[in-house]
Formats: sequence, C-alpha cells, structure tokens
Amino acid sequence: MTLKTILISFTTLGVLLLPLSVLAQRVDYDSLRPVWQADSLFWEAYNACDVAGMMQFVAEDFEFYHDRGGLTEDKGVFETGLENGLCAESGYRTRRVAVPNSLVVHPVPGHGAIMEGDHLFYERAPGGQEYLAGKARFTHVWVNQAGQWQMTRVLSYGHTPATTASLPNAAYGPLSEAELQAYTGEYESANTGKVTISLSENGLVLSSPRFEFTLHPQAPHQFALPDRPVVFQFEADSEGNILGFVVQENGLEQDRLVKQK
Repeated sequence: MTLKTILISFTTLGVLLLPLSVLAQRVDYDSLRPVWQADSLFWEAYNACDVAGMMQFVAEDFEFYHDRGGLTEDKGVFETGLENGLCAESGYRTRRVAVPNSLVVHPVPGHGAIMEGDHLFYERAPGGQEYLAGKARFTHVWVNQAGQWQMTRVLSYGHTPATTASLPNAAYGPLSEAELQAYTGEYESANTGKVTISLSENGLVLSSPRFEFTLHPQAPHQFALPDRPVVFQFEADSEGNILGFVVQENGLEQDRLVKQK
C-alpha cells in the first residue's frame, strides 16, 4: 500500500482509515466528515479564546459534565464561564491538543454522532512559558440542528497531570518555525510519486495535486494525522539533515519516501 493509496482513500473513499468500530457498522465516512470539521472548528476557536466562535457549536439544551467542576446545564452559564474564566483578559491562556490516533466518531442513526478521545492541555501564565499541564478523556454528543452540527452533551473526565516524558505517543510541542523548516521540501517514492511538505500557519502541510493534510508533531522526527492511525517517521543523517520519511499505518510500514530537495 502506498502513501497515495492511504491518503486518497481518506479523502475520497473514506474507508481504509476508518476505525474498525465504524467499519463494522458500514458507515459512509462522508456522512461523518461534517462532525470532524465541526469539532476542528470548535477547538480552533477554543485555542483562540473566540467565545462567539465556540458557541456556534453549542446547542441550546447543552449539558457539560466535568469530573472536577461538576455539571453545567445551561448554555448561557457555560458561555459566561468562558468569558469570565478561561478567556478573561488576564493574559492566562490554555491550549488544547488532541492526542494523535485517539479520536473516534461513532454514528448514532437518526440522531447524530458520538466523538470520543484523549486530549492534552497546555497552559501559559502572563509573561510565562507554555507548559504541558494535564490530560483528560472526553465524549461529545453531536447533533445536526437544522444544518448546523452542535454539541448537546459533553463529558470531560479522567483529568490527570501530564508531562511530555510520560506521554511518548502524545502530541508534543509546539515546534519553532526553524525546527519545522528542516522537514520542508520535496519527497518522492516509486509507489507514491512526488509530494511536498511546506510550512503554513498551522504547522507542516503535506500535499500533492490530489490531497493536503496538516501533520502534527508526536515525538522527535515523528508526525501524525491526529484522527487516523497514520504516522510519518522522518529519518536524518548524523548531522541532523532530513533524508526522507517512512509512512506507517497501524504500526506497519506502507511506503518510504526520499527527500529530493
């Protein structure tokens, strides 16, 4: 299997990279794509402390169950809590990062979908450095409300302290622009053909004329797709120059691409 096969099936067929629990239910990935997109936009707004952006994805009958903070049953109370707490103008910020390969979406026929997974939280005090503060599990119930996917129930639990060293398979970072720059360039294999890795506002982007994906740092010289079991392991020489990368799916090598320039 080639990188092209893996990524094209992800974008068009939507079958190869689906979790087994979803495949067993014979679910068309296209029907779940809006849930992934809504989830991504919600957390993008969360990391930017864009409260209005977050609330677009929160239903009127929203309920939030938190194993530390208790139950919040009102959307307005949840919004006020964000404005006066997490996103207050104090300079304190929290950044959420999904743990690669932990996210799964289960369809709920006739209702919506359930998303579950693990995530990490980084914190930064005013004038301080960002640090990895904790990890937790989550379960979100998503419902299509007149064309808008929104969360009706959120469960946040299993909160524990975390360090990068204790999470070898979790996202780590962020990496500096100079560190990311080392991975940019053109790569090629006989099976996949040519792909390009470039920098964007969101980090590294792997692209070809037929697909484009953001790669998330997972370990030294290792990146991943956050919601699929695909890992990109870069190889370097003794001086740290990147020579190429290996594509792994579910722990098995699928292709090996060599850096051209």
